Amino acid sequence: MYTQSSEYLSTAEAAVYLHVSRKFLETARCCGDGPCFFKVGRSVRYNRADLDAFMMAHQRTKTDNGHDRADLSGISLASASTVKLACASRKRGN
Repeated sequence: MYTQSSEYLSTAEAAVYLHVSRKFLETARCCGDGPCFFKVGRSVRYNRADLDAFMMAHQRTKTDNGHDRADLSGISLASASTVKLACASRKRGN
């Protein structure tokens, strides 16, 4: 469980800290569009400062700022879908 004194958080603790699901972090980590993380052996850890920076990078003043999420990386929507499908396949072990 998340505690204020923890500098490095597990995926479950980071999800609680950000108020998102573990699945969101796992998928974002796989596709490279989530917060920075550390991988030590099989363990994944998130630094609280990196989680805060991730949230600040996604701050908006209105719902539509004229950005499509897939276009932020400079790739087309079709390519973004292909990348996400490839991430999902790798995660399943296909």
